Amino acid sequence: MIRLAVTHVLNAALGEDRFHVNTNSDTYKRANIQFLGIEATDFINCDLSKHFVLAADFIQCGLQGGGKVFVHCVQGASRSATLVVAYLMIKKHMVVQDALRLIREKREVCPNHGFLQQLCNLNEELKKSGHFSSK
Repeated sequence: MIRLAVTHVLNAALGEDRFHVNTNSDTYKRANIQFLGIEATDFINCDLSKHFVLAADFIQCGLQGGGKVFVHCVQGASRSATLVVAYLMIKKHMVVQDALRLIREKREVCPNHGFLQQLCNLNEELKKSGHFSSK
């Protein structure tokens, strides 16, 4: 992480069982890396949407300061990808399809159906509020 100049880490799979990644702020403290851990499972009934704004703010904070943000989960395909899509929607005013397309140009991701529905719900909320037209 230090070699890559990462300044912020968002663990979207905080926890101690085999479906999670057991890291916390102590893991990164000596390297002066800011940490945010979100306890989430990769199940369709997991409400990841309650963390969308917090995650988007954390990512934005890291990038605004000229830093590099590493967002991860166990496989890097569902939980972390969902939070990055939400960031692009909330902070970069991208509709869900464009945000997913952008990420899929860089890496293979596959948010689970529950997370995709939550992103579609976010898209509708942002659309109704005029968020996408206020670039």
